[in-house]
Amino acid sequence: MPLMLLLCLFLPGVLASVETVTSPSQEEVFILQQVNLLRTDFLGEQRMIIAAAHEKRIVVSRHFDHFWTMVVSNTAAKPCPLAYSPALMTAARALLESGQAAPEKKTFDATASVRAAGYDGADAVACFAKDAPDLAAAFAAAATNVVGEDPRLPAYIVPQYAADIMCKSAWRELGIAVSSAKGRYNLVIVFGAGGGRRPIGGVVYTDTNCNRRFDPGEGRAGVPVSIGASRTTSGPGGAWCLDSERGSESTVIIGSEGIQRVRTVATDAVTAQLDWRMPTQAELKPFDALIADAVKAAACPDAEKRVGPLAALLVGSRMLELDEVRAGKVAQLVGPVVDLFELMRSQILQILAEDPKEATKKIETQRKRWNGALSAWFKEASRMVTLRQQVNAARGAQPGQGGALAKPLLSQLEKAIVTTTDDAFRALYTIWMTDLEALNAKPAGGATAEPGKKK
Repeated sequence: MPLMLLLCLFLPGVLASVETVTSPSQEEVFILQQVNLLRTDFLGEQRMIIAAAHEKRIVVSRHFDHFWTMVVSNTAAKPCPLAYSPALMTAARALLESGQAAPEKKTFDATASVRAAGYDGADAVACFAKDAPDLAAAFAAAATNVVGEDPRLPAYIVPQYAADIMCKSAWRELGIAVSSAKGRYNLVIVFGAGGGRRPIGGVVYTDTNCNRRFDPGEGRAGVPVSIGASRTTSGPGGAWCLDSERGSESTVIIGSEGIQRVRTVATDAVTAQLDWRMPTQAELKPFDALIADAVKAAACPDAEKRVGPLAALLVGSRMLELDEVRAGKVAQLVGPVVDLFELMRSQILQILAEDPKEATKKIETQRKRWNGALSAWFKEASRMVTLRQQVNAARGAQPGQGGALAKPLLSQLEKAIVTTTDDAFRALYTIWMTDLEALNAKPAGGATAEPGKKK
C-alpha cells in the first residue's frame, strides 16, 4: 500500500557513510520541477495531484476533494522557487538508503539530520513517499499526506496537507532522492531554509515531447553555467546550482559560445530558478531559414511583401526559447509587424467566443487580409472554433453526461497543446482541459462533506 510519512529524522551516523550527491538524476529533476510548479503555479500543478487521487494511484484521506479545495483557496500566493542543495541531496539520499521505518509525526523537523550532512541552513523538514506506482504518483502522495489540522481554520476540523508545508515561504532550497524497484517508487524530499547564501539554480532540457515541461530523459548534461567567476555545468539530469551574494544583481550565463542564454537575477530576489528549454538543431534549422527569409523581406521595398515573412518569424520565435544571438536578430527584424499581429490575434481570440458560423467567416476574412501568410496559424484558429463548440457542449451537458463527452475531447486537447503554433492558443487549450478534467473525474476519497466544527 502506498505510504507517505513526514518525520523527525536524526541519522548522523548514516549520513556520514553516504557519498555526497552533487546533482539530481533525471527522475529527481522531475520531482524538483513538480515542487517548483506547486510553489509558483499551485492551481495549475494541482491537476496532476488530483488526477493521481481520482485514478486511485495514491491513497487519500476521506472527503479529499472537498478539503483539498479548501487548501487551494488558502495557499499563499507564489512563494519563491527552490534550487537544489548538494548538502540536502546528500541528506535525502542518506535517508532514503537507510531503509529505516520512520515514525509518523504530526509535525516534522529534519534540521539535525541535514546539519550532519554539512548543511548550514537554519531549519529543514523532510517527507517520504513509499511504494508509489510512478514518479508523478510519488510526488502526489508526498503532497497529499495529512500532517495535522490546518491552523488557518482554527474553528473547524480541516486536515493540513503536506502541500501546504511544501509551499511555505521560508524554504530556499531542497534535496531529493528517488529509488525504484519492480515498477514502484520511493521518494524523499528535504526542504531547507538556506544560510547566508542566495541559491540560484535551473534545469537545461530538450523538450522532446513538446509539452513545455521537463520529463525524465530530457535533461541536458554538461552545459556550462557561470555567475561572475563562479562556474559549473549541468549535471546528469540537466540541473545546476550556484550561489551568489544576497542583495546584489547577478548575471547568469547558460551555454557556451555560439548558443548562450543570459539572464539577470534582481537585487531583491531571494532565490532564482532559471530553466532553459534548449532548442535542438532540428528546431533551429527551420528557424534559421525563417530568419533568412525575414532578412530578405526586410530589404524589400514592397511593404505588403514584408509582412508575411516577418510575421512568420515573430510567431516562430514565440514557440522557442532562443539563445541571445538569435533573439537579438528577431528583435531587430519583427518590430514593424508586432503591433499589427497582436491586434489581429486579440481580435481572433474575441471572435472565438462568437457564434461558430460567424466566427469562421471572420477568421477567413482576417486570413485573406494577410495574403496567405501564417497559413498554419489561421488553420489552427479555424479548428479552434469547432473545438470550442464541443467543449461548451460538454460543459453544458446534463449531470452525468459531461464526462462521456469530455473524454475524447481531452485526447484532442492533449495533441493540440503539443502541436500548437501560438502560446495564446495553448493557454486556451489548458483552460479547456482543466474544465473537462473536472467533468471526467470520478470522486476520490468518498462523498463531499463539510468540515466539522470544533467543540
